[in-house]
Amino acid sequence: MIRVTSGTAKGKKLELPNVEGIKSPQDVFKLAVFSIIGEKVQNAQCLDLFAGSGAFGIEALSRGAAHCIFVDQNYDAIGTIMKNLELCEFTEKATLFKKPAVKYAQKYLEQINEQNAPKLDLIFMDPFFEDTKQTHLLKILALILKQEGLIFYSHSKDTDPTEILEGTNLHSIEQRRYNNAALTILERIKND
Repeated sequence: MIRVTSGTAKGKKLELPNVEGIKSPQDVFKLAVFSIIGEKVQNAQCLDLFAGSGAFGIEALSRGAAHCIFVDQNYDAIGTIMKNLELCEFTEKATLFKKPAVKYAQKYLEQINEQNAPKLDLIFMDPFFEDTKQTHLLKILALILKQEGLIFYSHSKDTDPTEILEGTNLHSIEQRRYNNAALTILERIKND
């Protein structure tokens, strides 16, 4: 069970989907992410990829984000996110998509180019630790992220994000470790 740690839904217990190998973000991990974000969460447009329970996006909404898109390719995860959004009364501030992360990111890029969809302020990506082939996804995310936006990439402490970032318009501005997990914070390279 995961709790919302702050904001309008503080203390609400979120369900975890019945998905083999899913990990739930520890409170200390989430608190670190949102202490780094600080006031940037206010009125932010967010994307929660590999959303699982929706814990990161729901935390953002609880702390004042304007809207969050939740993306997961698993039916159980999408159902669980919907339940968690209903529990926290955030259904009107959320959009859900059952799609692989790369396909969704590509679709969103097309919407930016063709329909003037807004670029994003905050992107959370929390794939399975063994899923380390994220370079293509990160190339697309760099194009849908605002210049001053941030990507919070959760991965195994054994994963070296330097290789994954090669050829993208992103660079790491900070990395933190928590037990077997690591968090790399990414931003767009200036003047790209």
